[in-house]
Amino acid sequence: MIYTTMYFFTGEDLTDMYIIASRRVVCLTIPTLEFVLKPNLRKILLQLAENVKQALPAKEVLFKKYKTEMRWDKYKQDLVNDVMINKRVKRDKSRQYAQITRDLLKGNN
Repeated sequence: MIYTTMYFFTGEDLTDMYIIASRRVVCLTIPTLEFVLKPNLRKILLQLAENVKQALPAKEVLFKKYKTEMRWDKYKQDLVNDVMINKRVKRDKSRQYAQITRDLLKGNN
């Protein structure tokens, strides 16, 4: 997650990385050349890059989280399906019992 005042793409590896905004964002882009040509700014850029590397989760961590969420979603869906199937079975049994009761009452008349 990137929040207000955060930054990215300061030289870190963005292979297979997607930046998706959930809301409207305003980005300030600064050409890398600005940092390269001025030695004191280059140090700042390197520090910014190091900070971003520490903030970004590893691919393995993201994949593990994805798998966990997928298992959780499957469990919830299976639970809902089981409840719905059991509800139908109970409803069908109730109808059968009601029919048997009606048949018995008709037979007793």
